[in-house]
Amino acid sequence: MKKIIFLLIIVFISFSSYSQIRKIGTANDSINFTSIVAGSDSSIYFIARKGDQHLFILKTNKQLDTLWSKTISALDSYNYPNAIFLDVSQELLINCSSNQLVKLDSSGSIIFNKQIILPSASYFNVRSTLIKNDSLLFAVYRYDSTGYHNGIAIADTSGNITAFHDYGARAMEKIMEYNGGYYVSPAGIVLDASFNILEEYYIYNSSGYSCGAGISTVFNGNLIVGANFVYYNISQDADEIYKITQSGLQWVVKDDLNVGLPGYQITPVKLFPNGNIASVMGSYDNYFIGIIDSTGYPVLSYRLDVLPDNYNHYNMIGVSDLGNAIAFAFGNVFGIADTSGVPCFSTSGSMDQYNPITGLSNFGSAMDNMYNLTWNVTPLNDTSSQTNLTIDAICTPVSVEDLSDENEIVIYPNPWIDHFQISGLSQLSGKLTITDISGKIVYESFVKGDNPVIVSEYLLSGYYLLKIEGMNKPFRTIKLN
Repeated sequence: MKKIIFLLIIVFISFSSYSQIRKIGTANDSINFTSIVAGSDSSIYFIARKGDQHLFILKTNKQLDTLWSKTISALDSYNYPNAIFLDVSQELLINCSSNQLVKLDSSGSIIFNKQIILPSASYFNVRSTLIKNDSLLFAVYRYDSTGYHNGIAIADTSGNITAFHDYGARAMEKIMEYNGGYYVSPAGIVLDASFNILEEYYIYNSSGYSCGAGISTVFNGNLIVGANFVYYNISQDADEIYKITQSGLQWVVKDDLNVGLPGYQITPVKLFPNGNIASVMGSYDNYFIGIIDSTGYPVLSYRLDVLPDNYNHYNMIGVSDLGNAIAFAFGNVFGIADTSGVPCFSTSGSMDQYNPITGLSNFGSAMDNMYNLTWNVTPLNDTSSQTNLTIDAICTPVSVEDLSDENEIVIYPNPWIDHFQISGLSQLSGKLTITDISGKIVYESFVKGDNPVIVSEYLLSGYYLLKIEGMNKPFRTIKLN
């Protein structure tokens, strides 16, 4: 049987793609990262709640060296601080999932710190922000004497709200641009440019499956990848990932990552050119980076062998696609995975519970109403302080990338029948191991000088990892067909 082997991922030559993981502070500092945004000056902003009533911002470069950090006191509790970066003005805007809005410049100086008050609401907060032209769009969660009125508030760049689109009780956590309009998760509502409802995705099937609230990401403005809890006859059964295009719902698959209890916070973060999708997933004591292909089939999974020092509130995970790397943060842990989604200080995970859910239907009953409300925007006293916390390096770049220019690794012949060779390893030494995606070793050999490694074992079609002994991550990923 002929097999074709080709390189799926090239060796990395830029430092920004190196994988690193660090911890900041201790359990007593109660840092819980919830949001990450990339600045236009190759910087990264990590946003966190610090305790119950403080906002914490850490600015680093792409090597995770600290540029500055700051703590801001809160009028109310900071549950899920969420940030966006305003490229034109070089400013960071943070909504605190309460009723407080903070804007800082790139040096960390506070431009404004405001409280937004809706007098008629007994409960009100801003869950996320999207900038559109000269306006800010807030995903708002509020409750008054007539019930839940969640929706989208339109404001100027100073936070002054001019209009409100009310969609009833459906949860509004994240608003994103999609196909000329918007997509709001976890409500699963597609809106046109005028905020009219075009489609609702509340997914179920006749066998008893239904999907609870989760996180979604829009890629390239026209592809939605979301993640929800899957319920079977009310009881939570697993977690699931779905894909929506302009043609509608494409598929839903459930995957419990081989753990006994479901409950992962699955956050899609990167769409690869070949259609593969990377997500960061976490629970109280397990964190993964997983990759699925364009059909939802699992490709690779890496379990991060590091846990936060403190309780991770609601399993919150911050992610950002940096282009040539993936930034992630949970609890007081923050890090960067390389271009292929491979983190350091990790072991092979498992995503082999692939199970497509069929017979799906959509239904929804969200209201659609637009009106004006009276909002009060009140300036707050700035109570911020520069913060210096201890940062521990859990893992740093390995040396294999430093040798990438010297190692033109070649795998041939291509296609092959009964063997293939791996050459170009002259600058590397030690045991070469090839594993499948479950971590099972399928081939071992020793690298000796300029001699090529000859692989003659029969290998099934699929993805494999190549690793040199002593390195804490694979340096090549290959696919056999």
